Amino acid sequence: MKFVLKFFLALSLTSCASFSHRPAGNIEFSDIEKLELGKSTKDQVRERFGKPVKTSPRSDTQEAWFYEGTVSAGKIGQKASFSFEGDTLVGALWMPDEADPLEDVQAVREHFKGARFTRKVNGWDKQGHSYSDDASYYDAERGILFTTAGRDQSVSAIGFNVPSVKRSVSSEDEE
Repeated sequence: MKFVLKFFLALSLTSCASFSHRPAGNIEFSDIEKLELGKSTKDQVRERFGKPVKTSPRSDTQEAWFYEGTVSAGKIGQKASFSFEGDTLVGALWMPDEADPLEDVQAVREHFKGARFTRKVNGWDKQGHSYSDDASYYDAERGILFTTAGRDQSVSAIGFNVPSVKRSVSSEDEE
């Protein structure tokens, strides 16, 4: 679950940061899927996506890279972040824009046929002052995750991490 938390941290940092440099073009999900977790390197990510708009060290051996795509007239398109352990890619997170078909929950489920997602709704905050019906879906065996906003109306992020040993799931609903 630590990898999932790192991805959500990367998502929150990506969504609230303002960057001065943006790579040309858009960041396509298909390009992210071509990368091999546990095998692809920083050089391969840089070759495919260019220089990141921001980097952030996570520890002595871990680092995150952030990207924003542009589609036209400076309009920001899809965003992505990549997590590295040393020089090796261990995670990727992609945020679709409103025009992308994978912004639809059913399209994501179709794209990952055979995935066994566990669903967890954010629920009440720790103080009990606000409730969020945003949800996260995770397939621990395949290392696939996605998040939805507002009663599963739209996908806010799709991510991958190096699959870990099967975890027991408590207080989460199986889908």
